Amino acid sequence: SQIQFGFEADTLRLVQMLDPLQQITRIRFTDVKVNITIPPEKFVLELPEGTDIIRGSTDG
Repeated sequence: SQIQFGFEADTLRLVQMLDPLQQITRIRFTDVKVNITIPPEKFVLELPEGTDIIRGSTDG
């Protein structure tokens, strides 16, 4: 398996993955905007009814 990243002028433009079956998955990024302000309401977590939340231990 492999993963490759393609950059243009220090901006990520391509992620390419080669899996164990030699299949290639390419993700191309277009119209990239950097350092823009994103409103906090874009990050509201909405869980479907019946979702279980499992929390791990926070001590060491």
